[in-house]
Amino acid sequence: MASSNARPRYSYTEFLADLAIQYDAHIRATPPNKLLRLGQFYFTLMLSMRPDVADSIAGSEFDPFYHEELSAELHEKVELLW
Repeated sequence: MASSNARPRYSYTEFLADLAIQYDAHIRATPPNKLLRLGQFYFTLMLSMRPDVADSIAGSEFDPFYHEELSAELHEKVELLW
């Protein structure tokens, strides 16, 4: 089992680049009525990559799940948690 102090396998900047690629692919492959909001997609990917960070923002003022855009405040908070 990995230590909770283990370094993430990649940076938040790399996470965001991966998010952009994956979300673009999602948009291209998904019918319009089945598209996930950007915040929903972000949170789901965050949950799979950094569940500790996702748990820290879930249900908080920073939770992006129900939003179409990602706020600057969200990025600032997640960078601190990363």
